[in-house]
Amino acid sequence: MKILAACSFDSAVLPSILADNIIYRPDLARKGKRFLSHALLLLQPDVLVVDELPDEDVLASWKIAMRSKNVSLVYLRKSDGDVKGEIAGVPIYICETLMSPEGEMQPFIIAENLNRVELASATTLYRVPQKKLRSVIIVGGGIVNLISAYYLSKSDYKVTILDASPDPRDSQHWSRYGCTRGGENARMFALSEADNYNDKIVQDADANSLFRRTVSECGWDIRADRDSELESKWIREYEIVTPWLAKVFNDDILKFNAEAGPFWYQLIEAEPRLFHNVELHHDIFRLYSDRVQFEQSLLRHAKLKSLRRAFIGDDVAEVCPALAEAYANHVIAGAMETVGFTLNIHNFVKNLIGYLEEHGVDCRYDEHIETISRNRFGEVTGLESRHRWIEADHYLMSLGAYGHELLRGTRSSNQVHGVLGAWLVIPNLEPRLNNSLKIARKGHITEDANVTVAKDAAGNDILIIGSGYGYTGVNPTNIDLDQLESMYRGVEDTARRFFPRGYEDAQNSGLLAQSRKYCVRPWTPTGLGIFEIMPAASGGYLIITGGHNTGGFTQAPAVAQAVLAAFEGRSHPMHQLYNPERLHSFYLNMGDPLQL
Repeated sequence: MKILAACSFDSAVLPSILADNIIYRPDLARKGKRFLSHALLLLQPDVLVVDELPDEDVLASWKIAMRSKNVSLVYLRKSDGDVKGEIAGVPIYICETLMSPEGEMQPFIIAENLNRVELASATTLYRVPQKKLRSVIIVGGGIVNLISAYYLSKSDYKVTILDASPDPRDSQHWSRYGCTRGGENARMFALSEADNYNDKIVQDADANSLFRRTVSECGWDIRADRDSELESKWIREYEIVTPWLAKVFNDDILKFNAEAGPFWYQLIEAEPRLFHNVELHHDIFRLYSDRVQFEQSLLRHAKLKSLRRAFIGDDVAEVCPALAEAYANHVIAGAMETVGFTLNIHNFVKNLIGYLEEHGVDCRYDEHIETISRNRFGEVTGLESRHRWIEADHYLMSLGAYGHELLRGTRSSNQVHGVLGAWLVIPNLEPRLNNSLKIARKGHITEDANVTVAKDAAGNDILIIGSGYGYTGVNPTNIDLDQLESMYRGVEDTARRFFPRGYEDAQNSGLLAQSRKYCVRPWTPTGLGIFEIMPAASGGYLIITGGHNTGGFTQAPAVAQAVLAAFEGRSHPMHQLYNPERLHSFYLNMGDPLQL
């Protein structure tokens, strides 16, 4: 989408607004009708932003020049005068005020929304559902697909799950599994999970540069081989997301956390056997090493309706005695209690798979799907594994960070890359920690950490510490071991500073070294998940989901609702907001600057 801004904006916010698809021509507001008309015919923008309404003949000529393409006018209204809904067939969208930096972003937010709606209408075709279309093949046995399988089964779909890894109940070596079973035995639901990691302040030379720096340089690049052009393109896509668009994406992501919450709590109440022996702990404490970041986060969590209460000073140690040493060591500037819960994910998955099988779901492991087959109309006709041909009415794929080859030829191709996170375990000593934690250490090599209250296989009280971001690109095994060591040391430093006695105990017993693990999470350059809908020759669909960054567990019930809606021919906000071409359509379809 190309946008012509033919009016002035505050110079302070321009670095947050301007991008390759935005043509900033404030001179046109002063030069008059002839120059504006010439610019519209020459530049052919999809959206025109003005603070004075153009003449009807100017807009008519522009619309004719654009032929069949949709065009729109965004009007920054300065008066209370009546404005028609359109002029010369060009729809008008009104911005009431520009009294704040957020207000100055509104014309571009409107433009992105228009593009998103148009993209959805072009790429999503809802068919009238047929009752006989009830069989579903699910590819990928991670938590997102398992939760979708639960809701599909409840809705009388005949579900088969195919996973390339061994049965997670067999407890083979963690490196043989994907993110859900391959990582440590901990997951968290929180209203702020999976948030967008693009910079949201005015851009400068260091903006969106995390993937250009190694882990030891407080960046996210952990790759041993960095010569991939596909990875270079993915990183450039991450870098072009401007601050205002990052905020839009972030708000969209958090909507699905809010949608998922009630489903999780309903599941806890309705299916207690799924949560048996999973160390379910409600309410999450958040700790901050930086006072300014703490105060900003208070406002953020209040807005998300996630904040329960806040603590400063001696209240931290009084409310949570397990943190007394950390507070005395001056590593906690503030703390708060927020909505959420944690559990032992391996135990939960074991319970869930058993439940699904009892209710007719067929779970098959060590099944490698190699190809999505389509006919000349682009409809999916079936799947090919290493040994057989597989057909169903519908197909659902959520492949984690391991689906690069299988997704070739789809709109989701090259959208999901891997970002590694490290895990360590220490004992939960007296006075025991009772609430799981999120720790924010601004500027630290492993800046964000989750500390999950759990039990090990022998029933001992432990703390599982997960932290770090290490970009592996298209290959989850492309890991520089020296950079991985830097990440582990960063996580160990967090353990040592916040739980010094537990750290020392784990170091002396050998647990610290023995418990080292990592998992590779599916990540997108925008932070948005993906939701792609493809027609199947059966009359059903193939749906691709994934790329939920650190929030697959949190958002899983919302994904399931979006999947059900698609199979039944209904719309769901995720179909539009997680369209895999959303960024490309808005920024890159005007010549694809990533190819320059």
